[in-house]
Amino acid sequence: CRARQKLPLEIFSELFSGAVSKAQEMAAQIGETTWRGFRVLAIDGTRKIMPYSEQLEAFFGIPSGASFPQMLACALYDVLAKIPVNVVYGPFDSSERDMARLLYRDLGNNDLLLLDRGYPSFELLSEMLSMGFQFMVRLPATGLFKEVRAFLDKGCRDGVLTIHPPASLVAEIKKHGDPIPHPISLRVIKIRLSDGKDAVFITTLLDKAKYSVAQLKDLYHLRWEEEEFFKLTKELLESENFRGKCSLLIGQEFMAIHLYCLLTRILIMECALSKQIPLARIPQRTAFLAVSRYLDRIWTSQ
Repeated sequence: CRARQKLPLEIFSELFSGAVSKAQEMAAQIGETTWRGFRVLAIDGTRKIMPYSEQLEAFFGIPSGASFPQMLACALYDVLAKIPVNVVYGPFDSSERDMARLLYRDLGNNDLLLLDRGYPSFELLSEMLSMGFQFMVRLPATGLFKEVRAFLDKGCRDGVLTIHPPASLVAEIKKHGDPIPHPISLRVIKIRLSDGKDAVFITTLLDKAKYSVAQLKDLYHLRWEEEEFFKLTKELLESENFRGKCSLLIGQEFMAIHLYCLLTRILIMECALSKQIPLARIPQRTAFLAVSRYLDRIWTSQ
């Protein structure tokens, strides 16, 4: 641990960034990693428990009723290429919306972002719309925009709505003298899920002929890949088994786990390309176990 104190976190960030570039380059070669021409990404968060130390308690905080410090970690995840494109973390009470803003700021016209119901707000939707990438966001069952509530109360299930900034937001903005945001036009759809329950989504994919409700239902289901990624890192790679007791060492371990995921994914894609087999035929969990068995040989090979 004393030796690791001399290892700046920026080194991990640089390695991670280089590996992301390599992985995205390989994913483009494979050609199985887009949906209707879009790279499909998801953002979600998870909380991780750390060992106790005064420094970690001061940096990350301890939730009420808990005994150990916790962090909130969020990942921008390419759900088809299964690549962690970017990761951020902070105190347990950090804003998931603020973390999402850090993660989607580099998305472009060929990207499509999936978000769960904990994220939407008028400000977030308006900001994402102005950035030019496509998105599909699940809305919460309660607290829907008034235009959406009126639309659903009429029995409608698919339509383009103009949504105005809520009165509470307008009042808050006026206090600071900032300009009032413009209304936004988005498509609202109500989808019957596989469990028999209805869910409401809002999206920039406005063309009903090009993007049917059935296609959008399948698209949103891809978001589950990020949940599987969190499960993989937690169960197989023991991502909550932190050893460090200061924020620097925690950051190193956090980045190392995600770098390991990324490098293994690169090996999986190299295998698919060299053996000319579909990427989906290579089981990810087995690949992670194989890499761990052969890691020493990989490091020392020519």
